[in-house]
Amino acid sequence: MTTRECIRENLAQNPPLPPQPQSHPDPDYRKKALPHNDDAEAWIIGACLRHPKIAPLIMDVLPVRALYSIQKQYVLQAIYDLVSRGDAPSLIGVTDLLRRKKEFGVALPLGEIMLMDWIDRVVSPIGAKPSARIVLEYWIGRETIHLTRKLHDLSWDIAADYPKALAMMRDLARDLVDKTQLLDRLIASEDLR
Repeated sequence: MTTRECIRENLAQNPPLPPQPQSHPDPDYRKKALPHNDDAEAWIIGACLRHPKIAPLIMDVLPVRALYSIQKQYVLQAIYDLVSRGDAPSLIGVTDLLRRKKEFGVALPLGEIMLMDWIDRVVSPIGAKPSARIVLEYWIGRETIHLTRKLHDLSWDIAADYPKALAMMRDLARDLVDKTQLLDRLIASEDLR
């Protein structure tokens, strides 16, 4: 019996075990807060409400899902909805819209005082571009962490279904490139100063 035949026979009798996922050194790594900047997010909302001309400019480069806080996402979506209807965003307009959508309690658990606090942080619209840039950079950072986690989880599936895993990795990478292009668009924007 040749060596090759011995190996085949051994493999037929004892098939190799599938790879086992490695545990992460920090078991709670998925529960930790991801990078974000609450002040920059609050500043953007305050700027959109204090200086309504900023909202359409921010709307073009900053998607709602870029904000880390779900509460702030609801508020920013209400601002964008008002702008899309042709209305100027205001404290009353945003709170009324959130109440009509039955999202007020989720978005503003402390009531209008939260919005007033965010508005009071803004003195002039000059910081709109840097704040939007900070939020986008943190968003890209969070998405990179999500991508890394998904790639880690997929790394064990590659052996099982290589074409599917490869397609998923390509989609994740494409999504990250799209987010980076949003940031580049914001940096190149002359409207926000």
